Amino acid sequence: MSTKSLLHQARLNKWLKHFADHKASGLSVTDWCLQNNISKYKFFYWKRLLKDEAVTQMLPSFSVFLQMSIKSSTASAKLSVCSIS
Repeated sequence: MSTKSLLHQARLNKWLKHFADHKASGLSVTDWCLQNNISKYKFFYWKRLLKDEAVTQMLPSFSVFLQMSIKSSTASAKLSVCSIS
């Protein structure tokens, strides 16, 4: 693992702990952030980042097959295969 990805993982772990602490506190996000000297915007930024990261890790790469036929009076064409990964 590269230094950059180790640092990223350490930050993710730090924020996972922050979110667990917030949930256990029973405080609103605003109150918890004020009490812990953390920007509310940073709190939601990292929450979104963690959610996106979790979705990315959970979803495998996949391919979608798409077939379309286009017909007109002067030409016809076919479009096939679109891959998403």
